[in-house]
Amino acid sequence: MVQCINSGGEKVDALTWNRCGNILVKSGRYGPALFYYDKSREADPTFVDPWNNEGVALRNLGRYQNAVTSYDEALNLSPNNSVILNNRGESQYRIKRLPQALEDFNRSCRSDPGNSPAWYNKGVELYGLGWYIEAADCYNRSLDADPYNADAWNNKGVAQAMQGLYQDALPCFSNAATINPKLAGAWANGGIVLQNMGLISKSKEAFSRAKTLGYNQTKNYYVASTLPPAILSENGEKMPGLSLATSMILIYLIYLGRRPPLQKRGASSIPERVYPDLWDFGPRPQAA
Repeated sequence: MVQCINSGGEKVDALTWNRCGNILVKSGRYGPALFYYDKSREADPTFVDPWNNEGVALRNLGRYQNAVTSYDEALNLSPNNSVILNNRGESQYRIKRLPQALEDFNRSCRSDPGNSPAWYNKGVELYGLGWYIEAADCYNRSLDADPYNADAWNNKGVAQAMQGLYQDALPCFSNAATINPKLAGAWANGGIVLQNMGLISKSKEAFSRAKTLGYNQTKNYYVASTLPPAILSENGEKMPGLSLATSMILIYLIYLGRRPPLQKRGASSIPERVYPDLWDFGPRPQAA
């Protein structure tokens, strides 16, 4: 159990209890975290973070309805919190309460138009409803805020492919597979599109890459699911997932050009492609 009592036996404040719960959630110990969020609320009943974070823990335990109840309590304290609205929408989506989920995603996006996960999750739901044009637009908005979300690139490509826009879909799968080379579904999706375009040799190469990664589906498009909910830190903001040292290393690597260079599309802030030649596999070596 995380130690939240100091050596002097003094009373622990709400922030500390909440922080202890967050440590457990980040380490995957969701059940024990609930105790600390209870203690945090006892110390300060007006503190919104433990209600949201309890919802995250319950959601990760598969207790979606209970998670929604916790998010409800959090929103009673902070009605327009974009992170909490998106979190509740994601749990609503999991239990097939689709109208309520969509309303939460809409409210989250209105509250913070730069909330990339909320736009992404809205796109996932709209795609499932068959609204491919609207879904692609949501993925665009998500990528505008976070252009290195491989799942968003993949899903945008699928939404375009479902409209028959194969030439537009391919660069999206290129981006997804370049940002996350282990995203086997992006390789398979590229193979399906190449096959539909009559580029059979290239499609076989793409399917081969997907199978190497353990993915054997070659008929139906792979669509990534909703993003997991975010915990809140003591200041009511989304808790950063990286330490300062790790963040500085990433910034340094980006400065060195280690991250894939995204090319802009005209005046738009949404990148179009990473490597436009990702599907040019080149000739096979000749047998001796």
